Amino acid sequence: MIAHPLRAGLQIRPNNPLVSSRLVDSDRMNQEEKQENAHLYAVFAIMATLFTYAAVMMISAASVNKLADHFKVTDTTLSSIFRLFMAGFLCAAIFGGRISDRTRKMPVVASGCAFMAVGMLMFCKATHFAILPYAALIAGLGGGLAEVVGTALISDLYSGPRRTAMMNWLQVVFAAGAVASPLLFGHLLKLGINWRQGYLAVTLLCIAAALLAASASKSVKRQVESLDEQVSQVQIMLNPKVLQLSFGLLLYVGSEVGIVFWIAKYMEKDLLATPDMAAKSVAALWVGLGVGRWIATRLPSLMTDKNIIRWSLLLSVIITAMLLCAKHPTAGLALTFCAGVPLGPVWPTIVSRAGYLFPKQSGSVIGIVASVGCVGATTIPSVIGVLSDIVGIRMALWTSVIGLALSLLIMMIGKKSGQDCKSSPNIVL
Repeated sequence: MIAHPLRAGLQIRPNNPLVSSRLVDSDRMNQEEKQENAHLYAVFAIMATLFTYAAVMMISAASVNKLADHFKVTDTTLSSIFRLFMAGFLCAAIFGGRISDRTRKMPVVASGCAFMAVGMLMFCKATHFAILPYAALIAGLGGGLAEVVGTALISDLYSGPRRTAMMNWLQVVFAAGAVASPLLFGHLLKLGINWRQGYLAVTLLCIAAALLAASASKSVKRQVESLDEQVSQVQIMLNPKVLQLSFGLLLYVGSEVGIVFWIAKYMEKDLLATPDMAAKSVAALWVGLGVGRWIATRLPSLMTDKNIIRWSLLLSVIITAMLLCAKHPTAGLALTFCAGVPLGPVWPTIVSRAGYLFPKQSGSVIGIVASVGCVGATTIPSVIGVLSDIVGIRMALWTSVIGLALSLLIMMIGKKSGQDCKSSPNIVL
């Protein structure tokens, strides 16, 4: 019996090259779609983690007066909380990134959220001030693991302009958390809710972020790079480009944190702003930082990372100098917001460049750069505080302008190069 020619033509034969090719293409598209969905879920988890870390970082600043009144301690004693928080962050940045390169990144992020939950719960239940420095150390350790390793993971997931854009999106979310946390906490205090309940709420937020990160770690699994292919941390640290990014970030972070930490005092003491307006200046700065980072999500397709960093630093120097020359509190508040806009893109874009330099060891290189930046965050604000007692807060804040100018000079070193367009290596979730 002779088969019908039309039916014969429609038979699906395994050896048919055209059919096989279409099946392969279909399978590839399905795999790519699944991979993209897994990436988006991981990005969502990291964004939730960064929002949580911002809440953890800012709640103690918002509750500083309540802590001082409850535990009957001075501002100098309270400052130990900040120092130990940053010490925990520093340790996590140095060792957490390296560990994540040798294992997988999402479980490390989840553990960071768990550490933050423990630290916040200790704040909530503390009966004596002696407990708080340890709570701050544990929370800082968790924050370092969450931010550094989470940022490194984003560096693994994306390459080229998308990497820089996603780094800035992460920091937009962080800025949102930095603004929302103290405002919400302050509102709860006005309603008469005990300050401990604020720490309990942040504890629950940390637990939710830990569970989300843990679930995201199961969504995509890839092989870790062979340890034989990894270079030592010393070699990474001594790389000239890593040194440039590290010292540029040290001066930038120290200057930015100095402005964040002291802007309210400058507004109240020098510009004679009301206490309420002085407090709003901190929120205005964070809103400016968020807006600047949102703008920077659209810049990578228009200019190189280096140019984003250089222009941002240049504008930061100019506007911050204008802020310190202000005579009226309203002008000071407006310029505070304006100063935040160019300050915003610097951190995420420098970190993006760091991840590009050692793509197979993103955790290690970003950890090193972030840890050096952490040193700036602990030293420059302290220098401003000391100078403030001698020459006044307005003159002391010029330290931040000088720091930003020096950071710009460091980032001007080197030849002009094009945008990173290389593909990322194996992704480790």
